[in-house]
Amino acid sequence: MNRRRWRWAALAGLSIAWGAWAQEPPDPPPAPAEIEALREQVRSLTHQINGLEARYAADQANAEESTQAAAEEKAKAPKVTLDSGGLRVRSADDAFEHRIRLRVSHDFAWFNQDKELEDFIGDEQDGTGFRMARLRLQGKVWNDFSYLAEFDFAGQTPEDSPV
Repeated sequence: MNRRRWRWAALAGLSIAWGAWAQEPPDPPPAPAEIEALREQVRSLTHQINGLEARYAADQANAEESTQAAAEEKAKAPKVTLDSGGLRVRSADDAFEHRIRLRVSHDFAWFNQDKELEDFIGDEQDGTGFRMARLRLQGKVWNDFSYLAEFDFAGQTPEDSPV
């Protein structure tokens, strides 16, 4: 048992000695001129970093100003909505409001006839068409005047309606 311990100890000692022997010798200390060149490089890089930090801070300030200007411009812009009341455009101060509404009536008919019904009634034709369309424009101007205009686009004769 003692021999085994000695073998392991000898092997460990040889590996440590081999590791120390295999290392390269340390580099000689840098020359004063080399140290001064490195110091000058550090100063130059520090100056560049300070310039970049100042430019970043200026860009951040400009971004905040741009965001505020965009928010102010958006507050002045007209408001547009589309809902069940139609298309509505309002000024930022609510002094003007315009609405556009559209109403459409559309018909269609489809007939499925057998030969007996066709002989009795006649050949009914399938059809589709608009009965009418109404365009309504309404709003207010300067909070003082209101207006309403409605245009009716409807057929004037029975031939205009398919059903």
